[in-house]
Amino acid sequence: MNYKNYEFYFRSSIFYILPVTVYSILRVYMMFKLQNILSLSTALLEGLFFSGLVFGWPSMSSVLESAGYFNYLCDNDVTNATNVSVSNITTTTTCKLQQEQISLVYTVATLALSFSTIFNGFMFDYCGTWLSRAVATILFATGCFLMFTSSPSSSLLLFPAMCCFSVGGILMLITNMQLGNLFGQARSSVITLLNGALDSSSFVFLLVKLAYDNGFSLTSIFQFMAICSIFQILRTFLLMPRTHIPFPLPSSSYKYGIHDCGCGKDDPNTAEATDKLNGETDVVVDDGDDISCIDCLKTVHFWSNLFHMSVLQLRNYFFLATFTTWLRTLLPENDDSQFTLYLSAFGICQFFGVVTSPINGLLIDVSTKIFKRETDSDKLASSQAVCVSAFATCILGVIFSIVVSIPSLPIQYLSFVLQVVFRSFLYGGNASFIALLFPGKHFGRLYGLTMTLAGVVGFLQFPLFSLVLWVFENDFTIINVVFIAVCALTVIHPVTLYMSCKKKLSVQPTHKQPVEMQLLTANA
Repeated sequence: MNYKNYEFYFRSSIFYILPVTVYSILRVYMMFKLQNILSLSTALLEGLFFSGLVFGWPSMSSVLESAGYFNYLCDNDVTNATNVSVSNITTTTTCKLQQEQISLVYTVATLALSFSTIFNGFMFDYCGTWLSRAVATILFATGCFLMFTSSPSSSLLLFPAMCCFSVGGILMLITNMQLGNLFGQARSSVITLLNGALDSSSFVFLLVKLAYDNGFSLTSIFQFMAICSIFQILRTFLLMPRTHIPFPLPSSSYKYGIHDCGCGKDDPNTAEATDKLNGETDVVVDDGDDISCIDCLKTVHFWSNLFHMSVLQLRNYFFLATFTTWLRTLLPENDDSQFTLYLSAFGICQFFGVVTSPINGLLIDVSTKIFKRETDSDKLASSQAVCVSAFATCILGVIFSIVVSIPSLPIQYLSFVLQVVFRSFLYGGNASFIALLFPGKHFGRLYGLTMTLAGVVGFLQFPLFSLVLWVFENDFTIINVVFIAVCALTVIHPVTLYMSCKKKLSVQPTHKQPVEMQLLTANA
């Protein structure tokens, strides 16, 4: 009897469920167009393997310590890493100076990422997608070249190499986030998903560590990664627009990518009209076109979001930069097996950023539909939805900081999970905030300015780490308690934004006015 039931279920899955599933997938493809699906799926792959490598620094720093980078700074028995075989150099030969210098590499790379975003934003806004992505690809390939030519005797090459990875990676993300414009009401979900892919790419350095531990040299690893940059070149010209993707889309027949190369089979007049529309994206379709970038910078919301982003990003940066040192303080001395176990567990958790990030986008999209019942304004509903996302991010930051401050090793598995979810909410929420509350034509500049100014605050991670090393003698307790309090203060951002939205709902405008201008003028 049981056999017949199983056979029935099997036949049902083959002859009924499978065709229905295939039909549903085909309907999605037909609804959003095959090119749109391919653009998004390949953008996810690009984000997973190229965009945010530097955020996998805990795994990479372990490899660099084992390889003997900056080991010449130490006063112990291994004074010159170039005269000792790599196999004889283990994590036990590290010293405070070496740890500090390796942490400085990460600090400089994240600072370069933050400072470059304002220039990346201007480049994207004024030069378009193809040129921006060409620069990003060159930077990634250059970073790979510097890595496979570096050695412990040329440890300083790590600084420009990691800067190339971080700057090129964030530029790829900026060019990819416009793909959210292709998916209408799911725009926030797509933006947060792409940010999550960048977060998950930190697991690539875990793969580098596993390959290195199994006998592969850093030279061969990064040579292979340099060859993979061909993928970025192909999708630039086949699946990305020459300039920008407008929002909302001008028509269902909007074309980009390979059609911009002149390789499509469309009528020349149609292609010319499409190119003209692409070149005038923001002028033709953008709402609130009279709002300047300066007007956006005069709002309270922009600066409260900047405070929110700066503090919470510092919390995240400090955790990643000091991860190996912090982890060793919780482990018995020279317990390399448990160190490797927890480091690998953290690296694996990093991969799931692409899974957790859509939760934030879904939260924004669903909240927007709920708040839409109170107002006919899409922008006002989106603003209230962003409040929910920002508040959730604050709570996650506080809970994460509390768990990290608990001196119990097993409970830190929970901190690994919380860090991934918290980071996904932070970066995806920041991008969604700028995309939803401000005109699309200013996205690159506003996003770049936010990340740049937040990066200035993020530089504090290095002096804080030096304070822990030399003053507190590897005791993270005081710093963690301070982070709990400071993260709690970031609730100012969602509260002020929500109060502004409630004020707008209670006051009926006497004349028709773009909602962007209503939000901006109320908080200038």
